[in-house]
Amino acid sequence: HLYSYLRSNKVTTPIKTDTNKNKEVRKKLLEGKFKLNERVKIKANSNILLLDDVYQTGATLETIVKLLRTDKNLNMIFVATVTKTYK
Repeated sequence: HLYSYLRSNKVTTPIKTDTNKNKEVRKKLLEGKFKLNERVKIKANSNILLLDDVYQTGATLETIVKLLRTDKNLNMIFVATVTKTYK
């Protein structure tokens, strides 16, 4: 249910797979991109596993985790990625 719980808040141009963009640039591009769907209620002490296909700078995951931490019902947030890019 995380897909319906975490929503894209605004239309942005896609962040191209570019390992030369530093983390701060990518974080700036993600500002305000996501929001929590207030109509979806998470049970107390819930755990969430986030899956990311490609880990580049970590900016997307950090942005989402920071937002998820605002929900006091979440106990733990786990993150798994399929691949990591290298410069």
